[in-house]
Amino acid sequence: MAYIFVTCCFKKKFFTYEFGEKSMNKGILGRSYNDKNAQKAVVSAWEDLLTNGECKSSAIRAVIKNSWQRCLAQGVDQIIRQPAVADNLEELRQDNGELVSALKSIEDRLSDVLSETDSLIALADSNGMMMEVFGNSKVIESAKYDQIMPGYAWNENTIGTNAIGTAIELKQPVEIHAAEHFCESIKRWSCAAAPVMDPLSGELLGVIDVTTSSEKYSIQNIALAITAAQQLEENIQSRQFVKRMLLVDWYHEVGS
Repeated sequence: MAYIFVTCCFKKKFFTYEFGEKSMNKGILGRSYNDKNAQKAVVSAWEDLLTNGECKSSAIRAVIKNSWQRCLAQGVDQIIRQPAVADNLEELRQDNGELVSALKSIEDRLSDVLSETDSLIALADSNGMMMEVFGNSKVIESAKYDQIMPGYAWNENTIGTNAIGTAIELKQPVEIHAAEHFCESIKRWSCAAAPVMDPLSGELLGVIDVTTSSEKYSIQNIALAITAAQQLEENIQSRQFVKRMLLVDWYHEVGS
């Protein structure tokens, strides 16, 4: 068995993703294992969780076990989805204008990266409400069937374990692959997400997510999500700096 190691830097912390048999038991936040036998083990552990209320399998990452337990405690329905819907999508976007504007500024670059993939990128606010989606048109159309589209909530309370909702809970990058999702209807997807933090306050602004079908899974998705989040934060920081300089200039003009 060959091993590949990919290291990404996030918030001055380095996350190393190991691709190989041993990665199943590593408990690394962003790393899943794309193997049929591993996925069968995940399905078996999920069924055991629903039957007995706990997951004892050593094949399941701690980040997934903990998320599944949160879903059980919150009463998330693993079969029937009742996603929350934004009352006013445009108002939601306006309330998160700084984050949405930052995404628009890098959308072309991200689209170039996605042009050769079967993926989409989604932007959600700090509550998991999806605001923007772009990428492969066929994937976007297929994703609409599962409400992977603007205006729908993707927090753990609503749709269980998923990259957006779990990244919000942990405030760290995370990857959720196929059977690791809590709700049955979205196990056909593989998603990787990274939180976007306010450069000044350190508060969570939202989450950037890369989603593809489980069959089209790529090891690059988690790195892309982390890189996109960093670019969003850098863009927001630049905008905040300009605003502060304008405020300082105004203060001096008023005081003179």
